[in-house]
Amino acid sequence: MIKRSQFLIFIIILNSVFTFAYDLIVFYSSLNIQSWSYIHEALSLSNVVLFFLYLRKQPLGSERDVQKNLKSFILLLAVLYVVVIFLKFLFKSEFTVGTFPREPADEYSLIFSNLISLTAVFLITPILIILANLIKYKYKKSTNFFFTTALLAAFAAIVFTIIFNIPLNFNFSRNDVSTEMLILGNGLFVLSIVSCFFLSLRNSWITYLSRKEKISYFFISAAVVIFIIYLNDFAFYPAVEVHSLSLGLFTNMSWFFLVIYTTMASLSLLTHLPTARVFERKMKEVSSLHNLSRVISAELDFDKLIRLVTEMCTEVLDSKFTWLEIYDDKSQELQVISSSHEETGSSASIKQSPLKDISKKIIKLRKALVINSLQKEERLKLKSIHQQNIASLAGIPLLNSNGRLLGILYSTKAAAFGFDPDDINMLEAYANQASTALENVDLMKSSLERERMERELQIAREVQMRLLPQDTPQISGIEIETLTITAYEVGGDYYDFYSLNEGSMGIVIGDVSGKGTSAAFYMAEAKGIIQSLARIFKSPGDILVETNKLLYASIEKKSFISMLTCFLNVKEKYFKFARAGHCPVIHYSAESGKTSILQPEGIAVGLDSGRIFDAKLEESEISIAPNDILALYTDGLSEARNAMDEEFGENRLSGLIENNAEMSAASMKDLLIDEILKFLDGENLHDDLTLLLIKIQ
Repeated sequence: MIKRSQFLIFIIILNSVFTFAYDLIVFYSSLNIQSWSYIHEALSLSNVVLFFLYLRKQPLGSERDVQKNLKSFILLLAVLYVVVIFLKFLFKSEFTVGTFPREPADEYSLIFSNLISLTAVFLITPILIILANLIKYKYKKSTNFFFTTALLAAFAAIVFTIIFNIPLNFNFSRNDVSTEMLILGNGLFVLSIVSCFFLSLRNSWITYLSRKEKISYFFISAAVVIFIIYLNDFAFYPAVEVHSLSLGLFTNMSWFFLVIYTTMASLSLLTHLPTARVFERKMKEVSSLHNLSRVISAELDFDKLIRLVTEMCTEVLDSKFTWLEIYDDKSQELQVISSSHEETGSSASIKQSPLKDISKKIIKLRKALVINSLQKEERLKLKSIHQQNIASLAGIPLLNSNGRLLGILYSTKAAAFGFDPDDINMLEAYANQASTALENVDLMKSSLERERMERELQIAREVQMRLLPQDTPQISGIEIETLTITAYEVGGDYYDFYSLNEGSMGIVIGDVSGKGTSAAFYMAEAKGIIQSLARIFKSPGDILVETNKLLYASIEKKSFISMLTCFLNVKEKYFKFARAGHCPVIHYSAESGKTSILQPEGIAVGLDSGRIFDAKLEESEISIAPNDILALYTDGLSEARNAMDEEFGENRLSGLIENNAEMSAASMKDLLIDEILKFLDGENLHDDLTLLLIKIQ
């Protein structure tokens, strides 16, 4: 399948062959059919349109890079001159004088006019596209209006000239043509040129050239203007209009536009030269701040960021020496952390006692301090700094978002009064960026530390959950259900089961004071001790007494563990337990249909070395029967508070068990969970919650 671009080129070639054949017929036969001539002109002008459409799909048609456009413009202009010179050397062309349009004197002149016309189509069209690219660089809305006006006026002028055969030469008085016709044709011509003039004022691209580029292109533009002024007479006139009057007008109007635009561009380059240095510096400042902001948002290396700040200050402000001091909270002094010079001796020699006075003044004022002449500052005794070829100095405080001093950014220059207001503004901008970098580093450290702690807590939680029984014992004659909810990532609640013999089991439940990781560690230690002691001692009281002896030596004095150990014998129908400061046991008796709260004496593990603990500890025993229920829990359940600061309470728990005693242990656990959540009504738990439900079958 033929591509669109290939099809356009094919049509252009076909049009060119047809128009050349028509020229040959007219030349040899003197045949001149008006309708055929109109077709000839339409095909000639359509080549411009077709080649324009072809170029619009090429990279040149949408090129926005100023440098590439300018280089392409100069290259095409040079190629145009080379091709014309070659064709003139190859063909000795001559044309009649006094007729409009002129006619070729011989066959070689006819061929020459056709080739020059093709050259105009293939080289002037891309040159105009390049100018359009430059004009549309940062263009305004009115630019499109002037483009449209210029094109429509030019097309109307071409059609007018073809139909009435009147040259557009700004002549408004001729004997053979009415004044109205002359005004109409030349008026359209003038309107097109005026629109081109307004388009030539669109030179925004010049503003963004560097100073070196502006100087270079100014001298180049002067030569280009000269070449373009002579371009029409040298290359196109009268050869193009001999072949096609429409193409002749196209090249003539294009030449006017090229002359006007290049002349205005050259003048604009000249007017921009005095301010080029200032603008270039502003562009460098903006670019440096943009790059620094981008790096700060992406770079995590603090040393690299700070080094970049000092290097940019030195480069953009043309500083003699730049360094950054950060306030150290531990030593409460300013420490040099980055400088624009590799010589550490420079920063060491500059940061002497005279500079400390400047630092104190900046810290007190919390604003920029500029010393225009170090030599004249007798009061601050800065001659030692001046001897290092530094004549002026500026210091900018680095303040965080809360106004706290983070450090000071210093910059120096070799000339007195070297810092203008723009320099200070840029230093303040760099100082702000450095402050942002410092805050980002602190935030990043805090974030990393928080993530590390969260990971550790997650690991601790996983370890803690593995310490708890993964399955409940399966003993004939009882149902056991458990529930544990931690208020934080890890908690201090603990429960476990240990075997005694067939038909009986041991149970322990505890609550370490405090919350978090330390509570979990004590919980793990208690688990190991209980499991070891349960193999030796069968009495719940003895287990607690020995546990207290072992834990008292290792537990912190501010910490303790409330604990309850139990022995449940299903065959002999009794429940023996001892309570070391833990929550009471709730017992529902199926025979009486009532609950009772069992709370024997006892203090928490770890509060006493043994004498008081042993004396206070009391062991109790009750009988159990089928459908009896035992509830063991921690204070996270009984002391759960709602928004009204009401506690869930032991009585509420007892009532729920008593009123729903017919339920299975699993169903009762689900009921209790729903009631607790309903009671909390969106409030968070303030302590870990553990519940063990035991129902005798």
